[in-house]
Amino acid sequence: MVARAQGRFAIRRAEARDSAALDAFDANIWDLSMTPTDLGPGHQPRFGVTIPVEDTWIAEDAGQVVGYAVIGRRTTLESNRHVGVLRAIAVAPAQRGTSLAQELMGAAIAAARERGMRKLCLTVLGSNPRAIAFYKRHGFVVEGTLRDEFLLRDVYVDDVLMALDLASYAGKG
Repeated sequence: MVARAQGRFAIRRAEARDSAALDAFDANIWDLSMTPTDLGPGHQPRFGVTIPVEDTWIAEDAGQVVGYAVIGRRTTLESNRHVGVLRAIAVAPAQRGTSLAQELMGAAIAAARERGMRKLCLTVLGSNPRAIAFYKRHGFVVEGTLRDEFLLRDVYVDDVLMALDLASYAGKG
C-alpha cells in the first residue's frame, strides 16, 4: 500500500528521501516523559539506520511532516512472524488533540493486517498515562510491566508491555 488519504492528513509509506525530514521532526517532539532516550537536537539519525524507512508511515499536512507511525516484526523468528511491534506513534505538538493520532493508529493497524500479523505489541513508559489511555481506547491491553526499567531524571520508570489482538479487533483501526 502506497498512500492513504484519511481526514485532513495525507498518510503514506515513507521513502528513503523522507529520512532527513523524519529525523528533523524527531528532534522537536520527544522528551523523557515519552521516550527513555534523548532524541533532541543533535541525536544520531535513526530513519534508514536503526528504523527501516519501509516500516514507517508518514503523515503530512500541506507537505510538512506532522507525524509518523512505525511498525515492524517483533523478532526475526519464523515462529514469531505473526507478531508485530508498534515502535512509535509521533504527533507534532500543534496536531495533538486532532484526529492525527487516531489516523496514524488506523494506518498502523491496517499495515499490520496487510503483513499478516495477528498480534501487535508495543511498550510505553509507565509515566505516560495519556499514551496508555490512548492505546487502551484502541483495544490494546496490558500484558506485563517491567518494573523500574529506566532511570529518567533520577526517577525509576516502568516499561509497560501492551498488545492488540488483530484477529478479533474490529475497533477504530
